[in-house]
Amino acid sequence: MEEIYSKVVAIIIGCIALFIVPVKILSWRQDNMQQTYILTETICFVDSVCNKGILYSDLYIDYLNKIQKSDKIYKVKLEHIKNSENSIEKSNNSSEKLDSGVGDIDNQLTDIDYTEQILEELKTDGSHKFLENDIFRIEVVDNNDNVVVFYGGCIKDEDY
Repeated sequence: MEEIYSKVVAIIIGCIALFIVPVKILSWRQDNMQQTYILTETICFVDSVCNKGILYSDLYIDYLNKIQKSDKIYKVKLEHIKNSENSIEKSNNSSEKLDSGVGDIDNQLTDIDYTEQILEELKTDGSHKFLENDIFRIEVVDNNDNVVVFYGGCIKDEDY
């Protein structure tokens, strides 16, 4: 009688090993491929913005459409970190020279535009402009607030 129970347990374990484990592995691989796709699209998007120096609304909408093709919904967080040298030059109207040293840190506060400010500008103007050496970062988060992709770059403004 004990042999029958051990055979039933062995069959159940065999079924688990033959059917459930491969399904879990395929699910994990699908998630990994999806994350790789989102990373690739994010890199192309950020590099395009960094090279041009301008974020256009149609470029952003195209990017959102590409990453939302899956059954998961992602939140996109944008950051535009303005170069402190550019901010200081604007405030001084370029009449005073900047010190090449570190200087007073309190005078070099970083100005940051976040997602809401950038999206508002995209709605009104159709574009968000960056200055050379500003930093553009993007963070893609899933429904559980897990970071899927975090990528950014320095604005080169090479669009002639």
